[in-house]
Amino acid sequence: MEVGVESAICIWDYKHLPQCIKDFMKQESISVDDADWFALKPAIYQDDYISWLEEPQFGCYLVQEYPIGTIGYTLIVGHHA
Repeated sequence: MEVGVESAICIWDYKHLPQCIKDFMKQESISVDDADWFALKPAIYQDDYISWLEEPQFGCYLVQEYPIGTIGYTLIVGHHA
């Protein structure tokens, strides 16, 4: 069986967020204020509705999406009240 991470949706708290994503957020002036979680959605899901990534999931009042350049991924940030 082959399991490819290219189809995995990864979720982190800020402490465990990979540095390259932190760098992208800084470059794009994406605020981490009140952020509870960060998800990386692969390109294969770009046109799909994924209900558990929408607000008010995981206790968040605001969920924002940020496309990441040419790689086709989307960074999703969940903010609390």
